[in-house]
Amino acid sequence: MDKAFATRAVHAGRHDFIKMGVHAPPLDFSSTYPTPDLDVAARSFDSLVAGDAPEGTFVYQRLFNPTTDRFERALAELEGAEDAAAFASGMAAFSAVLLAAQKRGTNVVAVRPLYGTADHLLTSGMLGMTVTWATQDGIAAAIRPDTALVVIETPANPTLELMDIAEIVRQAGSVPVMVDSTFATPVLQRPLTLGAALVMHSATKFLGGHGDVLGPGSILALELGSDDPAVLRHFLGTLEIITPAVSLGSTDSLIQPPAALTHRVVEEQAREEVGVSRGLLRLSVGVEDVRDLWRDLDHALAEVSSRLEHREMAPVLAP
Repeated sequence: MDKAFATRAVHAGRHDFIKMGVHAPPLDFSSTYPTPDLDVAARSFDSLVAGDAPEGTFVYQRLFNPTTDRFERALAELEGAEDAAAFASGMAAFSAVLLAAQKRGTNVVAVRPLYGTADHLLTSGMLGMTVTWATQDGIAAAIRPDTALVVIETPANPTLELMDIAEIVRQAGSVPVMVDSTFATPVLQRPLTLGAALVMHSATKFLGGHGDVLGPGSILALELGSDDPAVLRHFLGTLEIITPAVSLGSTDSLIQPPAALTHRVVEEQAREEVGVSRGLLRLSVGVEDVRDLWRDLDHALAEVSSRLEHREMAPVLAP
């Protein structure tokens, strides 16, 4: 039966629950697995190394874990992917992609803004890759003979800029495109259907969605009408409900200045060029009453404005 996406979002990875007699995904905490039959274990090991399903025993948790495998299968189904691989962190996943891409070449073409640490990893050349920064309409001109990968994030972190994935894929030609789709999830965006070769998620953000990891609200990019650090500190210190903190949030609202924190590792000129100014704020909206959130923002802005009156300058928030 061809199921609608909303149905698959609920039931992906649950195909064997009735047979198993369970209703919630079983968690397997084993670090290793018994291998009483050496021949069976050897065949299983070879299958796992080749990327296939194990035969008879899971051998070792680093090679295969049934709980992780269930998640990977579910995500692949939702993305319309051939397969998926889960890592301990988003940066581990990104590092693995960069290392694998070196079979094709040592250059990456990327569009800013990206998640700050991803930007830093590319700029540092730590994994033996060089990076060419391009605008989203300048991908084709930036590609070199040794370009192995095109990297974009859309919606972008932290400006929420949207990119035309299909057009970027067209410009990239034979070079594979990787899309960080953390902010969208497969519910809103499926890059593989638009021609991308790889899609990546920080799974503890929107993809988790149930409050058991970070379970987040909506993300807004706001501009404080002043880049004075003292104004920024006073504004954040005056908030009573919204918590000054990094990450994409939980049931409570969080706010942070990316230029000073999450994107601090990106060169200042590069930040400014893509709109990550010192006055930019990233707000993760929780589940508090919207009237209380507005009052909190209004109060903090009023406090800052009163301190700046003698300068004839008043900060405002603008999307």
